[in-house]
Amino acid sequence: MKNEEIMLLLNKGQLIKKSVDRFRAESLLKAAIINSEFAKRQQIDEETATGVFREMYEAFRQLGDAKWWMMGYEPIDSHKVSMKILMSANISKNYKLQSIDRFRVIRNDANYRGELVKKEQALEIVSLWDEVSKELIEWVKK
Repeated sequence: MKNEEIMLLLNKGQLIKKSVDRFRAESLLKAAIINSEFAKRQQIDEETATGVFREMYEAFRQLGDAKWWMMGYEPIDSHKVSMKILMSANISKNYKLQSIDRFRVIRNDANYRGELVKKEQALEIVSLWDEVSKELIEWVKK
């Protein structure tokens, strides 16, 4: 992410400058891995799709938060900031990360409007995790 974009987020109050916190970042990474593995062990059907989707989304958000902490920032008030840093990740399949913001909208609809996540949507987020998580985790650690 470019410095200008970070400055804009700081000015909007969506980030706060902090010290680099590797312990917090590592804790978030560990939680993301554990939660994603739990979600992936679930049989995905129409009844479980919403729960699986939420957990997988949360794993992605935790990776975004971890990257901010590795850079010395605390994301405030919005998952958009956590997802924005992921979408800027320097990984080989970066173009696949552009669907993350759509996943944020689906998750918000499920959490705040009571909409059920479709089985296909849960399968899609699991597939994305399988494709990019290993490289994303390495990127977060840099």
